[in-house]
Amino acid sequence: MMRLLLLLFALIANPNKAFSQYENSQKMVSVTVRYDQATATDTLMLFVMNPLYGETPSLKNPGKKIKATMDNEGLYKFSFKTNTGIGYYMVANLNPKEGRIYTEERFVKRARYLKKALTPLLIYESGDNVKIQISKKKVLPTYETYDPIQLFDLSFSGEGATKLRVWTETYYIYRKIGGSNKSFDSNQKYQDGYAKSAEAIKTYIEDHKDAMSPEAYELLMADALYKLYTPALKNGILRYYKEAEEQLSSEELENIKKAYFENVRDVLPETDLSKETLARSYYYFRYLVRKNIVDSYFLNGSEDPSQVFERIMSKYSGELRERMLTLFLYTSFGTRQFDKQLEKVIKIARTDYCQNMLTELKKRKTGREMVNFELEDQKGNIVSLSEFRGKVIVIDFWFTGCGACKWMFENVLKKAEEVYQYNPSVKFISISVDGSRRVWENSLKKGGYTSDKAINLFTNGEGMSHPIVSSYNIRAYPTIVIINKEGKIDSYDLSDIRKEDGFKALSNQIDKLL
Repeated sequence: MMRLLLLLFALIANPNKAFSQYENSQKMVSVTVRYDQATATDTLMLFVMNPLYGETPSLKNPGKKIKATMDNEGLYKFSFKTNTGIGYYMVANLNPKEGRIYTEERFVKRARYLKKALTPLLIYESGDNVKIQISKKKVLPTYETYDPIQLFDLSFSGEGATKLRVWTETYYIYRKIGGSNKSFDSNQKYQDGYAKSAEAIKTYIEDHKDAMSPEAYELLMADALYKLYTPALKNGILRYYKEAEEQLSSEELENIKKAYFENVRDVLPETDLSKETLARSYYYFRYLVRKNIVDSYFLNGSEDPSQVFERIMSKYSGELRERMLTLFLYTSFGTRQFDKQLEKVIKIARTDYCQNMLTELKKRKTGREMVNFELEDQKGNIVSLSEFRGKVIVIDFWFTGCGACKWMFENVLKKAEEVYQYNPSVKFISISVDGSRRVWENSLKKGGYTSDKAINLFTNGEGMSHPIVSSYNIRAYPTIVIINKEGKIDSYDLSDIRKEDGFKALSNQIDKLL
């Protein structure tokens, strides 16, 4: 009421100026945080999230990042202007336990950094003025988790707080009711293992519909439901079917496929949400990408990335298709069609955040000149990539504790190193992004991730923030980059190398280049 009276007086005195100020204030979002466990040296950061990146507070991801230090009242205050009207943000603590502040130039290893997330992904709207109280839970989980909902008690107040209270409550509803990834019964009939949780979440959100804007209500509903069902596609449906292929008859397998397509749709039943909301949702397009991977497996008998890509390209349109294709190219493993697929998406991309990611993905294109680097080996000698020009180079990026990295070495790289160890035209380079030299050297001794047949190099403690990681656009581990004798990238993280017969795929690729 007071704000309305002040606006009225201002309009009378200077109508043009007052309206301009009011319009600008409506585009602003203000967030004030009180973190009970914070010390005066703690620096918090608010991340205005790029919708294509994961729901974790990564300093490497693009998007607005706002730092704040504690003021005299023990508060952290953030504000930012938005032109989108509605979007997502989260708050994280930049200080590890030792009290050391990490800057944008020094990104810590992901597992450690996730411990600093203080909130889950939150929705903002223009004009929000939210206050967030964060307190460490008195009783913590007995297992290791980085989920802020399980580590902190969160309370919200102020303008725009209702949607945040409702959103966080959906987490607790699911944790209380739970769900099951078992998607088919013994008669191959589809069963929805998340139906009870979904119904309870829908009812709770609907009960608070009048306390939110229509846009926030729809977006919250879409996010809550599609976040719930996305894991079931891969961890439930596809896993069950792959296991059943060895046990069930052809007729029974066809029954599963039929039940899947009849029951699992692009849009969940009894959800009357606008296309605009679904296109904007952080979780909906992720659900669709995952669903099209499952669709492709049922239709073609494989998760062939090329078939998934073409399916998305032909079936969807607009910003939703942009998001799906860009995310798919970013997260799927390489194929020989990657360059052509990338150019197709570049031609149709209209949104800034998709265009920016596609520009980054150009670093994966084949035929690009290799990026030179100088790194230390275990003896402290400086090794330059340019030393090996004229040879076929296989570069493996990995870190200690990465199960997939260990699998790649044991099943693919180790075999290849033994076969080509006496061929002077082939060099294997193993690059660790471990944050600690001691950890790296210990892994070298154990021999679980690499061997002395490879040239073992270290990123000098810079880990994932080392320039070589961004130069080669490394976004997952392990990543295998093959460089030809002319010093150009021949292939980037080929999907065939990650399969059971990955050694054969790798050796075939090397032989072609010799």
